[in-house]
Amino acid sequence: MKSPLRRRAIVTGASSGIGEAIARRLAADGAQVLLVARSPERLQAVAEAIRAKGGVAHPCAVDLASANAAERVVSAAKVAMGGID
Repeated sequence: MKSPLRRRAIVTGASSGIGEAIARRLAADGAQVLLVARSPERLQAVAEAIRAKGGVAHPCAVDLASANAAERVVSAAKVAMGGID
């Protein structure tokens, strides 16, 4: 953690690949991250790995192709992190 005032970010595709790498980097740099992807199990594993290194991560399993998915993600970010930056 670099600062007590953490930035807040939503990262889609956070269960693997580039999305996971971005989420891990943002968390390592002190941001809170809302991890978004379809796989709840994989998101939980990524969140636990981030937390193990002192980061703050919140998994949010959502299929972004579904109706109102974007609204659900933003709502989850407001609940989990108080909003986004």
